[in-house]
Amino acid sequence: FYIDSNNSYDIFLFSVPSFYQNYKEYLAMLIIDNLFCDDLVGIFYKSLREEKGIIYSLYSFYPTLFLTSYYLIILASDSKDKEFKVFYEIKGILENYKKQNNLKIEINQAKIRVINKVYLVFDNPDSFIFSMIYPILYKNKYITPFYLIDNLYYLDEDYIIQVMDKYLSNFYAFRIVGN
Repeated sequence: FYIDSNNSYDIFLFSVPSFYQNYKEYLAMLIIDNLFCDDLVGIFYKSLREEKGIIYSLYSFYPTLFLTSYYLIILASDSKDKEFKVFYEIKGILENYKKQNNLKIEINQAKIRVINKVYLVFDNPDSFIFSMIYPILYKNKYITPFYLIDNLYYLDEDYIIQVMDKYLSNFYAFRIVGN
């Protein structure tokens, strides 16, 4: 792709379950997303932006789709001279995350952050109404904020690591270079 920009983009695409296919794995992926991609405290953000300074933006997306789904991570770097450096750093993190001494503590902290974000839907009527669209559309009460909080809370760290092993080891990677 050609982009009239000095920025380059690395895109990672993972095939993951939708909430309908496997609700428990879907919940684990919400926590995994927070663990790796949360602004300021996510593993990718800390490593690639704060420590190495090779990206300036990080975005992840895990849509609420009914029968199939995907998990997408987009990283923006400032120039093409960092070509493939971001890719190899991400690949290294994904291959070695289990070697972290405090992985279970970090997973638990990510779980608490996700639960706190779910609680935010109760702050105003608009957020709450929006949070009820998918449960009504899909006729599935388990994706309402009420059930999400409880079900997220009871996921254990070992199960979340199993889901990480299952879905984060295979991915498609794309690189879009500006200029």
